[in-house]
Amino acid sequence: MIDSIICMGANAFRIYLTSRCMNAFFRTEEVSERKMLLAFSAFYAVNTFLYLTFNTASINLVCNITGIFLLTFLYPSKIRMKLFVTVVICALNMACDVIVVMLFVDYRDGEMFSQIYQVMIVLLFFACEIIVEKILAYREKQEDIHSMFLLIVPVCSILMLRYMTKEHSSMDHDAVVASIGVLVMNFVVFYLYHLSIKAFSAKYENIILKQNLEAYGNQLEIIARTSDRIKSLRHDMKHHINEIRILAGKNDLEGIREYISSMEDFLQTPDEVIESGDVEMDSLLNYMLARARKEQIAVQAKVSLSDAGRHSFDMNIILGNLLENAIEAARQTEEKKLTVAIKEEKGVLKIHIENSYNGTLIQKGTRLLTTKKEKELHGLGLGSVENIVRKYQGEMKIEKENNMFSVRVLLYLS
Repeated sequence: MIDSIICMGANAFRIYLTSRCMNAFFRTEEVSERKMLLAFSAFYAVNTFLYLTFNTASINLVCNITGIFLLTFLYPSKIRMKLFVTVVICALNMACDVIVVMLFVDYRDGEMFSQIYQVMIVLLFFACEIIVEKILAYREKQEDIHSMFLLIVPVCSILMLRYMTKEHSSMDHDAVVASIGVLVMNFVVFYLYHLSIKAFSAKYENIILKQNLEAYGNQLEIIARTSDRIKSLRHDMKHHINEIRILAGKNDLEGIREYISSMEDFLQTPDEVIESGDVEMDSLLNYMLARARKEQIAVQAKVSLSDAGRHSFDMNIILGNLLENAIEAARQTEEKKLTVAIKEEKGVLKIHIENSYNGTLIQKGTRLLTTKKEKELHGLGLGSVENIVRKYQGEMKIEKENNMFSVRVLLYLS
C-alpha cells in the first residue's frame, strides 16, 4: 500500500516534469491550460494504472512513448519536432531508470522493487530537466544561471535517500517517510521557484505598462497644449495678418521675419523635444526626457527615423530601460548631462545614450550592475535589452571615460 502511494506521488512529479520539459521545447501561447491539464492528467491516470497492474518493462515503455508522443500534439509544431521531443524525453526517462537500477537495484522484469528507488529515478529526471531548460535558454540567449542552483536540491535528495537505503532497509518506516518528504520538498521547491519567476516577470511587465501609460498621458498633455496654442493663434490671426501687412507696407523685411519667427516660437511646445513621427517612441522619449529636465539634467536629443512605427514595442523596451538607468545615474552628479541620439538608415537602427555618472559602478564579469534598491527588476530590465539586441543580431557596446557613461546599440531591422 505504501509503495503504491509513493509510486503515484513519484509518477505525478515525473508527469509534471515532463510537462515542464515540453513547455521548454514548444511555444505555449496558443495552448489552453485547461486542455493541457486534462491531457496530462489522463496520461498520468493511464500510466499509473498500467504500472501498478502489470509492472512490466515492455508495457511501461510502450505506454510512455505513446503517451508522450500524443501529448506533443497539444502544441503547434512540425511532426519532426514532435518526434524529436518524444525521443529526448523518453531517452532521459530511460537513462535515469538505467542509472538508478544499475547502481542500486538487483532488478528482474516483472518484480516489484522498493518505490524509494522510483523516487530516486524521478529526482534524477528532475536534475536532467533543469539542465535541458538551461541548454534551451542558452540557445535562445536567455541565460538564467540562478536556475542551475536548483540542481543542488535533487542531487542532495538522491544522496540522502541513498544513505537511508544503505543504512536501513528500503522498506524501513523511516526510509519510506523520508522518501515521501523528499518528493514533496522537491516538488514544492521547483514549483515555488517557477512561481517566483512568473511573479517577477509580471511585476516587471506592470512597470513597463505603467511607464507606457504615463508616457501616453504626457504626450496627450503636450498635444492638448499645442492645440490650445493653435486655437489662440487662429483666434488672433486677423491681428497678426494686419501687423504683417503694416510691416510689408513699410518694406520692413527684417521685421516680418522676426514677427513670423515669434509666431513659430509661440506654437512650439517646450516639453515636446522629440517629434520623429513614431507616436509610441515620441511619447516615451518626451516622457523620459521631461523627467530628466525635472531633475535639472541638461538634455540633448536628436532622432531621425526613416520608417516610423517599426518594432516600436521592442525599441521602447530598450529606450525605457537605458534612459531609466541614464537618468538615475546623471541626477546623482554635479554635471547632470544626458545625450540621446537615435538614427535609422537602410534598415539599421543606431542608438547612442550618454550620461554623466559619479564614477562608481558595480561590475560582475562583463555585466554592469545597479546600485538601486530593486536589483531584481533592474536585472530583468537589462536582460530584456540584451535579449532584444540578440533578437535583431545586433550589438551593444558600453564605454566609460572622464565620468561619462555611454551605451551604443546597433540593430539590424531588415
